[in-house]
Amino acid sequence: MHNSYEGIVLKSINYSESDKIVHIFTKEIGKISCIAKGVRKSKKRDVNVDLFTHSYFQIYKGRGLYGVNQSERIDSNFEIRENIEKLSYASLVAEIADCGLPEEEDNEKVFELLAKTLKLFGEGSVDPRRLLVSYELKFISFIGYKPELKRCAGCGSEELSNICRFSNDAGGVLCDSCRGIDKYSKHISNSEHRAMYMLLYSRYEELKELEIDEKELSKVQEIVHSYIKHHMERSNFKSLELLRELKLI
Repeated sequence: MHNSYEGIVLKSINYSESDKIVHIFTKEIGKISCIAKGVRKSKKRDVNVDLFTHSYFQIYKGRGLYGVNQSERIDSNFEIRENIEKLSYASLVAEIADCGLPEEEDNEKVFELLAKTLKLFGEGSVDPRRLLVSYELKFISFIGYKPELKRCAGCGSEELSNICRFSNDAGGVLCDSCRGIDKYSKHISNSEHRAMYMLLYSRYEELKELEIDEKELSKVQEIVHSYIKHHMERSNFKSLELLRELKLI
């Protein structure tokens, strides 16, 4: 039995001379691993499993993996694959989703976030670094690890002028009185705290207008990457290393 699912290709791996294994994040049933038979040799292209492709996929349940044998494109996101900078940023976006999402657990908020993020990377209408950090903050929040930025994660104080540290273990910012509860916490200034707050809570359409300078963005990016790796139990992301090599972050 075949079912049609709306999905986005997160990862595509060559498998044998003619097949591919693809990780597809679907709106209806979450992330699934599929085998796409014959796609490496076929010229018909009944199914498009290029990275970042957003399509309706005809999926069937195999003995082990799911199978995909047909697709109807919604958005190829080809602009991303044609540009090394866009490709590098979008690859990290997809890798974070692939590593952070469990198998077969739907999350429509994350699906819509991912689709919109890839669309904006393709268009190039938003600063890619702002878009990346905003995505990362929203993604980690939607999977259950929303950083506490509205009050001290230690004592609950809402006096934000006293915020001076960010703790991965505590799950957010700490005030001066609580700074000692996590010796590995990182310093965060008032302006950096404000920048992180805006990147988490602002809509993508508002990112252009945010008053965040490059130094603040770099520090927030450093804190956010550390926070994501901590809660996703990752030592690193391959795509993050590529961005660093290209000096894009």
